[in-house]
Amino acid sequence: YDFATTEFQLCPTFSDAIDKARAGGPPLEECDCFKGKCALKALIAETTNDPEKSLADLPPMVCPSGFWGYRHSLGLPLTLDGTHKDVPPVITFKDELQAVAAVSTDPKFIERDPHLTRLKGLKGALKFERDESYKAIVKRMKTTTPHLLYFYCHGGIRANNKRPYLEIGVDDRFGPESLPAEKIKWAGPNPLVFINGCHTIALDPEISLNFVSAFVQQSGAAGVIGTEITIFEPLAAKFAEECLARFVGAPPHNESMPIGKAVRGARLELLKQGNPLGLVYIPYAVASLRLEQAKN
Repeated sequence: YDFATTEFQLCPTFSDAIDKARAGGPPLEECDCFKGKCALKALIAETTNDPEKSLADLPPMVCPSGFWGYRHSLGLPLTLDGTHKDVPPVITFKDELQAVAAVSTDPKFIERDPHLTRLKGLKGALKFERDESYKAIVKRMKTTTPHLLYFYCHGGIRANNKRPYLEIGVDDRFGPESLPAEKIKWAGPNPLVFINGCHTIALDPEISLNFVSAFVQQSGAAGVIGTEITIFEPLAAKFAEECLARFVGAPPHNESMPIGKAVRGARLELLKQGNPLGLVYIPYAVASLRLEQAKN
């Protein structure tokens, strides 16, 4: 097809499912397209089994079920060769979940405060605190062991050495090298790190992995969620709220979900609203990583 001029159709099975989901019907997770019963998939099979036809005979049709990030609960665990060689399968907590947000105070983040208020209110057993400087977040990581470490900030690349950084507070810079330099290590519980770097530029996959390997291999985090492209506030806030609500088991979800399922659910919720960009969030963790309350 000439992609610039072709008018593509949406798979009729999925189109019907998204209309029903928007009207309060079954969630997209229960759509036939994600269960192997997609009309487009059946049409492709029928066409390829007919010796008189070829793929060129198919109509210009697309279906989100072709993306693995919508069909499966995925995770990208690292091959560990640092201090921590075994990634824990669970994040254990006792009476309440401890969450810490390291944030930029840039006034251009107009959704920051209401977004953090919504995160804080996700669940009664969630203790949500906030730091706004390099010194404060380093002290927090040295003296406490949060179950969730959340960065909501700018990001960039240092001009002199091409190292990535996250901008906290006004202009404090926190980089992967800060973790071993400050001797930040977690022996348990091992936190999930969520890097929501809005307006983060020039972060290619190799550079992004510097943060992932530092948090997981050097400091013992259970995993990292992040992106490898520029994102903006509306997407950043919505995805984090949907993903973390599922991960911690906040209403209307009856129980906490493994991180792979939580990421998939957040992607599908954004897709229901017509936004496919939930796919840009990547969980660098085992898909089965979950929260587990310790028994007394």
